[in-house]
Amino acid sequence: FVPAVTTVVAALHIPTAFAGKDEKPFDYPQAERSLCNHRALHRLLEPYDAHVVSGHMHTTTNCPVREGLYEHNVAALSGAWWQGAICTDGTPAGYGVYHVTGDDVKWIYKSIGEPENRQFRAYDMNTVKPVLGTEKAKADLAKYPSRKNGGDDYGAVGENVVFINVWNYDPQWTIRVTENGRELPVERVFQRDPLHSLVFDLPRVQKGYDATSDWASAETSHMFSVTASAPDTPIEISVTDRFGTTYTETMTRPKAFVKTMQ
Repeated sequence: FVPAVTTVVAALHIPTAFAGKDEKPFDYPQAERSLCNHRALHRLLEPYDAHVVSGHMHTTTNCPVREGLYEHNVAALSGAWWQGAICTDGTPAGYGVYHVTGDDVKWIYKSIGEPENRQFRAYDMNTVKPVLGTEKAKADLAKYPSRKNGGDDYGAVGENVVFINVWNYDPQWTIRVTENGRELPVERVFQRDPLHSLVFDLPRVQKGYDATSDWASAETSHMFSVTASAPDTPIEISVTDRFGTTYTETMTRPKAFVKTMQ
């Protein structure tokens, strides 16, 4: 009963499509993690300019399934399963905000207690590695079944590297970083968010709870890496979303790695 070409939104819990680091949609092998009849739903949506809004994963993934079909898998108000104000991919606890004008849909992710212009978090890996790379930290992190390399997530990360977690990223976003006016190459990497490891993974083990992979830090496809020329040079980070809004940070380095959302 809905005319073709209409903009429609299908809201549901379990995702119908997901995207990995190559942005190609894939099907979950576990039946309980994917809508079993998602292909039929996608066929029903073919005549429309359709958006699917889903949850379930407590992470952020934006998946352009095909022309005219876009899935927003939105992170959780409850963070990592009610365990703290950060999701397993480093997305702050929060919610999606959708602005609809006629057939035009725009969206943004709103972190709890943060302004709308808070759209990424940057890490000075020079200060992260000494915290998460100690023998004690590596031994604790290695207790998680999903961890590799004996719990050493960042041992292969070079000096003067900065990670940038752009949680609501999709292929139409751009990330630009400069150091003393010189543009630095930005590389997309498949990594865990260091803050989630610090505030969730380590304390959980140290307090004697099970190191279950269900709530452990997850490797994410919305992490980016740049390498500065020195450990103490400031860098300018500029992130522009698909709607042309730019978010910036001047990172003074060394930048402390502490248990805050900053």
